[in-house]
Amino acid sequence: MKGICSVALKTGALGLFALLPAQVQADYSFDPGFFRGMGIAGSTDVDLSLFNQGSTFPPGEYLLAVYINGEFIIRQNIHFIRSLKGGDPFPCLSAKDTAALGINYTSEENSVCQVPENLPDFLWKTDMNSRRLSLTLPQLYLQNNDYFTTSPRSWQAGEPALLMNYDYSYSDTRSGEQTDTSQYLGLQGGVNLLGWRLRNESTWSRTDSRESPLSSLRTYIQRDYAWGQGGEFTAGQAWSDGNLFESVPFRGVMLSSRDDMLRSQFRNYTPAIRGVVNSQSATVSVIKNNRVIYQTNLPAGPFSLDGIMDNGGGDYLIQIKEADGSIRSYSQSADSLPVLQTKGRLKYNIVSGVSDFAGTDDSYFSQAVLYYGAGDRLTLYGGGLLSSGYSAWSAGTGLQIDGLGAVSADLTLSSTGNLPGGRSLSGQSARASWYRDFDATGTSFGLFAYRYSSRDYMSFEEALRYQVDGDNPPNRKNRFDLSVVQSLGEAGNLSVTGRRESYWSGEKNLTGVRVNHNIGFGRVSLNTWFDQSRTVDNKEDKIAGMSVSVALYEKGRGVSLSSRLSGENGRLTSQNSVNISPTEDGRFALAASTGKTEGKSSLQGLQVNYSGSLSEMSAGYYSGGDNHRLNAGIRGGLVAHGRGITAGRRLSMEAPVAVISTPGISGVRISSRANVETDYFGNAIVSNLQPYQKNQLSLDVTSLKPGVDVTETDRTIVPARGGVIPVIFGVSAGERALFKVMYRSRPVPMGAVASVKDAAGNDKTAFFADQGQVYMTGMNTQGVVRVNWGNASCQFSYDTGGRGEQVPYNNTVECR
Repeated sequence: MKGICSVALKTGALGLFALLPAQVQADYSFDPGFFRGMGIAGSTDVDLSLFNQGSTFPPGEYLLAVYINGEFIIRQNIHFIRSLKGGDPFPCLSAKDTAALGINYTSEENSVCQVPENLPDFLWKTDMNSRRLSLTLPQLYLQNNDYFTTSPRSWQAGEPALLMNYDYSYSDTRSGEQTDTSQYLGLQGGVNLLGWRLRNESTWSRTDSRESPLSSLRTYIQRDYAWGQGGEFTAGQAWSDGNLFESVPFRGVMLSSRDDMLRSQFRNYTPAIRGVVNSQSATVSVIKNNRVIYQTNLPAGPFSLDGIMDNGGGDYLIQIKEADGSIRSYSQSADSLPVLQTKGRLKYNIVSGVSDFAGTDDSYFSQAVLYYGAGDRLTLYGGGLLSSGYSAWSAGTGLQIDGLGAVSADLTLSSTGNLPGGRSLSGQSARASWYRDFDATGTSFGLFAYRYSSRDYMSFEEALRYQVDGDNPPNRKNRFDLSVVQSLGEAGNLSVTGRRESYWSGEKNLTGVRVNHNIGFGRVSLNTWFDQSRTVDNKEDKIAGMSVSVALYEKGRGVSLSSRLSGENGRLTSQNSVNISPTEDGRFALAASTGKTEGKSSLQGLQVNYSGSLSEMSAGYYSGGDNHRLNAGIRGGLVAHGRGITAGRRLSMEAPVAVISTPGISGVRISSRANVETDYFGNAIVSNLQPYQKNQLSLDVTSLKPGVDVTETDRTIVPARGGVIPVIFGVSAGERALFKVMYRSRPVPMGAVASVKDAAGNDKTAFFADQGQVYMTGMNTQGVVRVNWGNASCQFSYDTGGRGEQVPYNNTVECR
């Protein structure tokens, strides 16, 4: 080992010289006699011709990460030519390169290199160790990028790929002689090719009484564009914008803005779906347009569902089927607010196609909605919807007012024709919204009031249904939404949400109130809630509850105890559970629980969850008296890419995916990604990346096996939405060897270069130290090493015997 350290130290002398600036190297001729002062025997046999050229690498083409003025732009091949100033080669940027890098400069000379070497204030630095090219350019020569968070030229669409998500859930509930079995399968598929993204969403379900065949919810194709303020083109089945008019499912084409392309001040977000499960285990279904678009099994307590299929605005119907078979339903808005836009921002949604509401006739329509930031505190917005027998026009304004907060108001006019008897109806709808944060009290207050001022106002969907069956539609008279979030400091947080809808018929009034308070004391957390709702059939549900959870930890493993007491319509339910994470990596989670509902038998259960790098699985069994419930589920994703097929956790079909490759090396973990590691083939899926943002991906070097070497551990990518980005790390595994190489009975000179093919067929090189010694890693068990210095060359064969040990193979060989 001492010899290895000596070789590394002496080779490091060459490395230190390579780190000197190219301009310094160009004016310096390295004297081999320098090594005499280091006590190196045979220092006259030293080959430093490569270094005396004033360059650390030869001209050619290299794959590098390109930075401009300190900001990462893109990773691509750059062609280098010999520099007129000497030193490192000069990066010759072609017209294609400057377009990709966002450089707005064209050489006046008829030259392949668009940016001349003598351009004033143009500097470059190449670091081959980190594979990085740093360019410094005056801002004048860079394209303006006022709105986008990153340069559109740095967006990576990725490689051609096939994607699939699967989500299967099963439940079997038995109560006395009654049996209720249900199954659900959600599939999402995709194809990425030449910047286009084809997507499909399909579901299948079956119960004891009914089976719904595999049906497609929607199929569509998309592509991003960066002109103007950017956006997305969609063709196929989709949903229109639902912030101004009610969202319309359609088959057609759409142009829409993409907030995630822009800087943070220009973005809006969509709320999550929230609710409360009252029993120990329940099936929660999310329904839209009479179709189940998402279903999952959840434990008792409040829940929040993110990442539901992006089907536009409108309303979700949330259905909760408890362990005893009882069903509760309520609706929640899918609209995103507020409408305010930053000055200069133009947000739009333009649609042309055929409506696709369930139970109605198809109707051709066109819709356009625009939001424009007309001033620092003023937003103007409006739009129109035109169809055969129906039209609607809307206009509104949003304001930011000191002391009052954000307010908006709009008016919509509708006209409905083609009605029975040749009649037509016209109506108006007014809407006002208000939102205010009170910093002094920690209160966020939002009031959204919809008031339909006339009986004859109809939405597009209501008009289509009225034109079909002629019945009076359930015209909404008014609707109020209230949301208050209060920070109580050390006393926790309190939130209140409420909703009330009334109709001109007076027969169907919907109400809903939810109050939640949570507080933490170190490892103890306390949560209380109250939920009251009235459905369209005037059925009223009231749920109140309290839960206490205590977290315990031992050597990275987690244990928590929780107790829960709730009441539903005057009937009490108590539950106690123990949750255990037996492994430090959190892959497994066990939960044992017992519960008792007033007037019913007690219920005991066991739930097991597994979260691995290839999939997520769950299974549970609950029993008590005549009640028995079994549930199970599995979900995950698959990506077929240029290096094979890789399994992983569930993907987001809209968010980018990175396929990490450590060729031939398995078990390499990805930093900051729990339980994600490379498979047998050396591939791993990292999903839910941020589109159009810089995403850093890192290897966990502590997971590398003995004999594995890496040339880089970190990569930065800027993926486009939905892209599949290949991220291939320079990783190799193999033998390590220390050779003493003789040529014609004399040691190979110091500074000579040795090269050998690794398992992947790539060249691995190393410099010789003194006395003909060279240390090499990542080698095959057998092979041929080629040696070059000056005008001389030779080669030798080796056979390490497949040692696979951390101690390197050591041998003296003759090079011929």
